[in-house]
Amino acid sequence: MNTPLDSSLLYHICDPKQFSFTTTEELEPLEQPIGQANALEAVEFGIEIQQDGYNLFAMGPSGSGKHSTVMAFLEKKIAE
Repeated sequence: MNTPLDSSLLYHICDPKQFSFTTTEELEPLEQPIGQANALEAVEFGIEIQQDGYNLFAMGPSGSGKHSTVMAFLEKKIAE
């Protein structure tokens, strides 16, 4: 059964005074994508497997940054 949402639940007011910065240009770049700790843990686990025949598979919508995220993670690991 579908229950319609009340329009008041579709919008949340954000008070800009809660932030310590004026613009996002002042913020440091993030080390990893927000909410992707489990995915990056899985990539880390996958690259630690020392046998042939294992592959990494990243799933998600087209254009969501899967390839660039995994590649950036791998490049960082190579540099360590």
